[in-house]
Amino acid sequence: MFITIHGMDQDHVEGGAAGSAGGRPTIADVARLAGVSKATVSRVLNESARVSPDTRAAVQRAIGSVGYTESWQAKSLATGRAGAIGVIITEPFDEVHIDPTFATVLRGVYDRLVDTPLVPILLQASSEAERHKAMEFLRRGGVDAVIHLTPYIDEGLLAQLAQQGCPTVVVGRFESATRLGFSSVFSDDILGARLAARHAAQQGRTRPLIVVGPRNNPASTERVEGYLSVYTAVAGESVEERVHFGGWDEDHGWACVGGALARGVRIDVVLAGSDRIARGALRALAEAGLAVPEDVAVIGFDNHAVSRRTLPPLTTVEQPLRHEGGVAVELALELLEGDEPRTIVLPMHLVTRLSG
Repeated sequence: MFITIHGMDQDHVEGGAAGSAGGRPTIADVARLAGVSKATVSRVLNESARVSPDTRAAVQRAIGSVGYTESWQAKSLATGRAGAIGVIITEPFDEVHIDPTFATVLRGVYDRLVDTPLVPILLQASSEAERHKAMEFLRRGGVDAVIHLTPYIDEGLLAQLAQQGCPTVVVGRFESATRLGFSSVFSDDILGARLAARHAAQQGRTRPLIVVGPRNNPASTERVEGYLSVYTAVAGESVEERVHFGGWDEDHGWACVGGALARGVRIDVVLAGSDRIARGALRALAEAGLAVPEDVAVIGFDNHAVSRRTLPPLTTVEQPLRHEGGVAVELALELLEGDEPRTIVLPMHLVTRLSG
């Protein structure tokens, strides 16, 4: 879609010399070939209803014939919009590309943007230098709205976005979202963990080992809260002693489960904060000669593709991550239309397979 810029020479903005002279094709070239005015071509590009079907078809044929393309710079000047949504990630670069959680949310963002004129721009902001570059880009109006995928690691970006008045959506529970004027979407980690723990308890599992991600990540603490709402004590000992924080990766699961077994900790279920952790737990249990689920059940979290490829396939909590990305875009579009910010909480459900 093209929007005419009032008060400026359109041919100049569109790229200078006419296509017939060897330069970039302009609206004037399209108008001459179609036998209409430049204003009519602009109305067609703006999808105006004030153009007859025959004229619209003639202009579209001329556009194809001369190879005309819209000028992003002209459009931005005319509308005050960049035509882009910024997606901020503050996790380290390697983690973003290893953890399938991010890829799945991004897939949802991209899917929802396909039918809009907006393009996604991924802004990595894990270091001070990256954050500075990201904020400079945003300050210059590089995007129309922002979707922040990792608000729990921010270092002031969200405060600056609020001060700047940039329409912002945070993905994940963020207590200050409403106060800052942001919309938010997240899945209920407490509910998801409670579903997993109840399933284990109903099977008669009484000795859980809880292995989750970083302590400063709300997803970790809330999953622990959900697990502990079911397992309040373990044979007289404090269940908190069976909670291990660390990373979301397979090695963390392997080290925690292997270490617990080496210390003589009795376990009949591993409640893993991610499918990657659960995969590491399966490896540690196999190395110890324990059968899953006969000796120890393992329940993951996320329902990534890896959960279907483990031996045995993982019982896991499914997060609607792809849907979450699409909802984030919907909320951003609402903010761009001037709607009030709001929060959407998505449910989770348990997928039962052979591991527990």
